[in-house]
Amino acid sequence: MGLGSKDFSPRRIEFLWVWWLELVDASAAWGACLLDKVRFVPMNQADSVFGFIDPGDVLRSCHLVPAFATGKLHTDGMVFSRNARDSEGWKQYYVNR
Repeated sequence: MGLGSKDFSPRRIEFLWVWWLELVDASAAWGACLLDKVRFVPMNQADSVFGFIDPGDVLRSCHLVPAFATGKLHTDGMVFSRNARDSEGWKQYYVNR
């Protein structure tokens, strides 16, 4: 609708749901037999979590193991977004390799 509209036909729009990760423990060297530890960047840091990305930079999958000892991300059940489904998230994760 509006200027430039051609018709009311549905259009396919592709989008990508992204959760940015940041490295927590950089001392996890391969020789030390330790796994790297990461956490999700808080959504309230708009300068580092929102914006455009190059599709070539997307990691399509990885195996993250919850660091259970660090606890749940939202112990009170309150979440930033129901669409993110982060109510079951953990504060930190190990990157399995």
